[in-house]
Amino acid sequence: MKPLNSEQHLTNKLAVKALRNIAEEQGIAYSKIKQCFSDGDEEATEAFWKMLRKIAPYHQYNAVYVCPDCKRFDLERLEQEQKAPWYGLIGRLLRRSV
Repeated sequence: MKPLNSEQHLTNKLAVKALRNIAEEQGIAYSKIKQCFSDGDEEATEAFWKMLRKIAPYHQYNAVYVCPDCKRFDLERLEQEQKAPWYGLIGRLLRRSV
């Protein structure tokens, strides 16, 4: 496992904070919401992006990756031309590949 750079550390902390806030608001375990989000659940994904905008309103992230080995999150800023045609289906694709 390679060490995180400072931006990766920050984006992982933001993602974890967003998921913890969702878990607290909805009264469910953090591990359950994290698993649902990692599995590409649509409701969890929508709640994640809403919460991220709430806790970091000026962020410019529009993609999130979950490392399958270390289970850390990495938020990315993709330009429109960098987005793959299936960009909106990332969660479903990730779920199928597991």
